[in-house]
Amino acid sequence: MSTGRDLVSRVRSLNKLISSDNNITDRVIFKELKSNASVLIKRETNLRKLWNSPNIFTPIKCMPLETVPLSECCDYKSACLVSRSIKKIPQISEGIFGLLIQSVYSPGMIKLDYAEIDRFINILRMGLRNTRKYYWIYDNYLYISNPDLEAINVIAYYDDDFNPKDFSGCQDPDVTDDSCLNILDRNFKIPSYLEQQLIALVNDTLQKTFFRHILDPVTDAKDDEKS
Repeated sequence: MSTGRDLVSRVRSLNKLISSDNNITDRVIFKELKSNASVLIKRETNLRKLWNSPNIFTPIKCMPLETVPLSECCDYKSACLVSRSIKKIPQISEGIFGLLIQSVYSPGMIKLDYAEIDRFINILRMGLRNTRKYYWIYDNYLYISNPDLEAINVIAYYDDDFNPKDFSGCQDPDVTDDSCLNILDRNFKIPSYLEQQLIALVNDTLQKTFFRHILDPVTDAKDDEKS
């Protein structure tokens, strides 16, 4: 998997912008890469692709939960208790089929089903005998219909970069802590087959904005004359 710096370098090479004193920074190019990667990934997931990919989803293991009343996240009057993440979770991306969540499951590997809070309330109102467990998100908190759970595992595609260990209540020896790495040196979450298309999209965007004046001094001169 390529790092952010690898992709930034490929964008610069495409435009012969190798010098460190260019008018555009690596961070600006990286921001464009992130923005366009999100568009491509949402397009692919909308086509029912990538849902089993290990390269774009970020796992948060053993996210700590606390027991709260159901009324905290809705106006339904009930003595029902649920579990809620202690911290607000990072923003999860969303496509036409909803949030880009690959899986939510208990430490015992029991998978939970997603349900809007209104659907869960309807289940309660109808008094249906239902052994299934549900999760939903409200005010950036993750809620679980089981009030006895103390932790939960979440695998999703997030809009922002973050360190999963900041939201975990356990130490996972299989997860590499890259929080000390420069963001450009971390693995960039994009399938390899989309890298070339991503580079082309970013190049096109930058050509129409930043690079047009860098590569075409004549245009700059004409703009100065007009002003």
